[in-house]
Amino acid sequence: MKKVISVLLAVVSLMIVFFISGCFPLNINPIEEGIYESENEPFYVSESDERILHNKIKKVKLNLRRIDKDTFYNANGINVIEDTTQIENKYFSFELYFFIKDVNGYINIIVKDVNYVEGTPQYQGKMDCLTQYYAIDAIFKFTISGKRADIIYGIEWVEQTQNTSFRANLFYNDTVKIK
Repeated sequence: MKKVISVLLAVVSLMIVFFISGCFPLNINPIEEGIYESENEPFYVSESDERILHNKIKKVKLNLRRIDKDTFYNANGINVIEDTTQIENKYFSFELYFFIKDVNGYINIIVKDVNYVEGTPQYQGKMDCLTQYYAIDAIFKFTISGKRADIIYGIEWVEQTQNTSFRANLFYNDTVKIK
């Protein structure tokens, strides 16, 4: 009986060491290829718990498409993401679009250096875009869980005096096929 308990404790101790050292992936939510779209406008929650909608961005769309390792490395960190949380790394193009009210259409947002944040379910990167209507230069966070993705970003518009963090809840759109 003592041997069984000793062996069991040794196995549990080894598993803890492996998890701490990163030998086993902690994220059970791999990135899934597809098109994710917001069902409602991006928002933030004010200090008084009021849900405030963004007055210029009406929708957010994200296209995640599987790419090969060479394409990923040739992109130099621009509009790509690497799923390093699984045993075998996978590579994706990361095409982010905002539907802008003033333009009445989708604008491609450049994302750079999207990396997995160890010990969390999040990725973090930088987004930017400059037009006559607005300037985007912000850090964003991205999480994915099955058929749902969330993007949290802080954007300071040209006419704004403060930076506010907005959240876009995106859902997998299975009616649109990846080309």
